[in-house]
Amino acid sequence: MFDGCRSLISLEVPAVVEAGDYAFRECWSLVDVNLPLLKKSGYDLFEDCTALETINLPELETSGSGLCPGCSSLTEVNLPKLKTLGNYSFSDCIALESISLPLLSSYVDHIFSGCTNLKHIRLDSLSTCGQMFFYNLPAVESLYLPALTSTKCFSVALPTLKELHLGRVNPWFLGTRRMSGLQSLYVDNPTAPNTSAGYFWYQDANNGDSVYATGSEVPEGTSKVLYVPVGATGYDTGEWQSELVEKCGFTISYTL
Repeated sequence: MFDGCRSLISLEVPAVVEAGDYAFRECWSLVDVNLPLLKKSGYDLFEDCTALETINLPELETSGSGLCPGCSSLTEVNLPKLKTLGNYSFSDCIALESISLPLLSSYVDHIFSGCTNLKHIRLDSLSTCGQMFFYNLPAVESLYLPALTSTKCFSVALPTLKELHLGRVNPWFLGTRRMSGLQSLYVDNPTAPNTSAGYFWYQDANNGDSVYATGSEVPEGTSKVLYVPVGATGYDTGEWQSELVEKCGFTISYTL
């Protein structure tokens, strides 16, 4: 459509409901976009639109891979109806610090790879995702994932993560130094998920010792808290108590 229109600064197409592949790719000067009725887009819609600061697509529901990779000036995203999104959609959006995609529920990978300043991610409806979903996020501090049912997306290290909100998923991934900076863990399950030894620690390859790593790099004197529902049971026994509380130093707060 406008692929490679490198002098295009502003665009308003009020009636378009579907955009094909590469519709606005490499529009390097594009700053302002108004597509109020767009519901579906193909691959790489805004790829390398390096001047684009805001994406506001209030009706967009489906996008192919690469919605806006390489949009290095992007700081604000409004996609309230987006349900399906392809891989690498926000990769290398280095100015983006926060994002909320309330209806996203599709299985994708590498969605935020290279977003080096992204700190806060809220995905209210996401139930499952790929192993590399949170790959290469060196600054992420909070994740809000209340509908998540699969934890394989946490096979990557997130040492800067401070706050994690989960629904009723079994958080088996908390050890292995992947969340060494974790301070606040929210598990909205009235009965503690079954655990087994090794949920909150890893085995040192050099000497075989068990190392309790969850929250291990939290500054001394900073509280580490597990938040669970009022009246919840099972968190003060078993591995939750012996490993997360006694060994990793978390306290339990019955406040959800």
